Amino acid sequence: MMKSFPILIFFSVISTIIFSALAAESFINNYACKILGDEIFKENFESLRVDSKLQLCHKVVTGKAIDTGNSICWSLLKQLTKRRNDFVHNKSFEISGMSDEECREYDNVVENGCIEETSYEDILKDFFVELKEDLRNAYDALRAVFELAKPIDAIDNMMYAEWHLFVSDNGCGSSGQLDRVRRMLRTSGKLSALHLHKK
Repeated sequence: MMKSFPILIFFSVISTIIFSALAAESFINNYACKILGDEIFKENFESLRVDSKLQLCHKVVTGKAIDTGNSICWSLLKQLTKRRNDFVHNKSFEISGMSDEECREYDNVVENGCIEETSYEDILKDFFVELKEDLRNAYDALRAVFELAKPIDAIDNMMYAEWHLFVSDNGCGSSGQLDRVRRMLRTSGKLSALHLHKK
């Protein structure tokens, strides 16, 4: 059971990042279609990056560009897009194996005590260090979606972006757990992995 727990968390992190990116892009696409019209958006802007679509929406509605240097939303959205792309567009690489003779030589070196193989405990310890970073990335993915609602609600008080993204049946969901995460994001701006698992 212990061996599968980190894998389960990692898969949950991947899901959180990918679905947060999908929710953010879907919402921005919907908002852009609302302000530009479906046909204009699809013919001219649909293939833009998510951050560019947000910038477009902000410029069309306010006449001003987003100050990207001081925007938490902008920075989190860029990070989310990069992390999502890292998972979705993963690049392959070639690994060359060891020949039979190299394997025998390696086994001899280990048996003679010349080198020490990494223990399962050390591997697991390193894995948990990486897992902590992965949980931070999952939190940032949820925060990116939350922060996305702020500039949209600030420029269009009839959009109810936060409600659409977090509460409605069309958004991330309406479960009590998600509502708790939304409240914690709003009040603290910080969230530890421990908070996510408390009932």
